[in-house]
Amino acid sequence: MERSSSLVQTACQGIFITVLTVLSVSWFLNKIKKYFTKSVTEISGVRVADTELDTPDSYRKKQDECRQRMQAEHESK
Repeated sequence: MERSSSLVQTACQGIFITVLTVLSVSWFLNKIKKYFTKSVTEISGVRVADTELDTPDSYRKKQDECRQRMQAEHESK
């Protein structure tokens, strides 16, 4: 009987350590993800909430605006 309770205790400890490890790694990876996401958005100067979805029309509009800016810069030189 003593051996059985020792085995159950060891199994419970193993499960506890496994769950604790998984939660810790998950938390750590989440923190890393948030850090790098924050770093990338600060570097690029664009917040995800400010960007619109790139539909074909919005993409063409952005292309036209870029072309006009480039043409204006070229003509001013």
